Amino acid sequence: MNNNNQKHTWLWILLCLPMVFIVYFAITLSGGSIDPDSVKSVDVTTPDGQSLVFEGDDVTFYVDMYLESDPLSAPIRDVSEEKPMNVTLKQKAGDTSFALYAETNTNGCFFRNNEGAYYSIPADFAKELLQRTECAFVYQKAGHTLPVLNFITGDETQSVMPNDYAWQYKDIAGTAVKDDITKKTDAEQFYSFYSDKGFILRFSKEPAQHTVTFYKEDGTALDASDPTALIFPTDTKLRAVVEASWGQDANSVGGTAKYSFDLLYDVLPEIIRSTETVKGGDILCVGFRHLSENEKISLETQLITSDIRVNYSENGAYALLPISAANAPGQYSLKFTVGNVEKTVDITVSGTAGDFEMCTMDTEKYIEYLTPEFKQTYAALMAEWASSTGEPMMLPGDEFARPTSGSLAFGYGTELLVNGLPDKYLLEGIDYKPEDGTGIKATQRGVVVYTGENSVLGNIIVIDHGYGIKSHYYGVGTIGKSVGTTVQKGELIANAGVSGLCYGTGSEKIPTLHFYVSLDGVFVDPEVLFEKGLYILD
Repeated sequence: MNNNNQKHTWLWILLCLPMVFIVYFAITLSGGSIDPDSVKSVDVTTPDGQSLVFEGDDVTFYVDMYLESDPLSAPIRDVSEEKPMNVTLKQKAGDTSFALYAETNTNGCFFRNNEGAYYSIPADFAKELLQRTECAFVYQKAGHTLPVLNFITGDETQSVMPNDYAWQYKDIAGTAVKDDITKKTDAEQFYSFYSDKGFILRFSKEPAQHTVTFYKEDGTALDASDPTALIFPTDTKLRAVVEASWGQDANSVGGTAKYSFDLLYDVLPEIIRSTETVKGGDILCVGFRHLSENEKISLETQLITSDIRVNYSENGAYALLPISAANAPGQYSLKFTVGNVEKTVDITVSGTAGDFEMCTMDTEKYIEYLTPEFKQTYAALMAEWASSTGEPMMLPGDEFARPTSGSLAFGYGTELLVNGLPDKYLLEGIDYKPEDGTGIKATQRGVVVYTGENSVLGNIIVIDHGYGIKSHYYGVGTIGKSVGTTVQKGELIANAGVSGLCYGTGSEKIPTLHFYVSLDGVFVDPEVLFEKGLYILD
């Protein structure tokens, strides 16, 4: 009796084993726990970011596909650069997610579960999958949807969106499907091209027929339909209309499309320099012609100068570049980037007109002048003065007046050996020795932007003349103007006296005016402005 019971027990176990394995694999397949009856919905995110939620029979399809897929030892193809379709089976016990990789070949559809294992999707499920609307991206990736129109200029390629189109592609079953995934637009599209490069319109699949019509801003159609025939003397705005049609082939039924977009024929920027040879202290004017709207300009150079500040005018733009006295003689390249175009011009820097001189100054003040603390303080002041520039207070070409009738001590670019100390002092302004009480005058019309006192610089007044140009008066006796005051050329602004670092020493200190002119924070030779005024390319 016991033997019979044991036999029945073993027989029952043997009969149940297949069912146990079936349940086990149904629960554990693909590295995630899943109860088919508890999955109520499926969330799908396509590679282009579209989010979809499926219920009912769609849930059954995804669950069955997941459970009946076969393990892979490795992915079918390299998918490191491929965006998958992300699928999540929603269930109370915990979601099951996987990344699905599909292509138009049913043998190329597989997925990776959240544990990193790969599974091959059976051909019948792959075929059904590839007929679902959420897999339209597969046909777009394979080039079965509406061909792409590319605008190509130089090394740059941009896609043009259709304004309207009608297109049908063939899915895996050979059924004609309407292309609803290709985006179209009613918005304005704009493309520009430089006159030396031109542009090409190229379809990813050549149409059976197509026309290109170019229109002027006033709506007049041009005779030219070939982009190479578009040649104009100045920047010119156009409008292009492209109509194309395709016939049937193995992957599509074909269709039609229309594109409309704006064009700018951009004459290559021209760069003009006021001179090819400069010396330390000069102001180099660089002009820019044939600029497009909002076309940015930047500069790269080893030349010691200021950051480029572009001023726009009716004829284009210009920049004033101060040539620091610290530049060694030699040739320098100025590489300008104008929009997407790089252009390089060269200039030659000659030596400054200054000489080597010896002088006597207040030793205590000069030693303080050489300290890092003072240099840091002075740099902060210069940065503050250079950071803001007011409206032009003079006309280009207006000459500057000398600030005093006092005798000249040393000119711009002079190297001074002070009190026999080893540190040389490069003078980046003009030093005067006026009589005590002599009037100090504004060198040009401007606005007083700073007055103050410094232990080394003495009593200070700074005037902004616009264009980034400021005149600096250091070491004056008394200051006669306040910040915000507009002064005229030649107007009295201070009196000479003894303050800060001055010539002489002890009881023999001599009234001194340290007169400097800066352009965007770099000192230039005042003599240039005394003799020629500010030169600007018009």
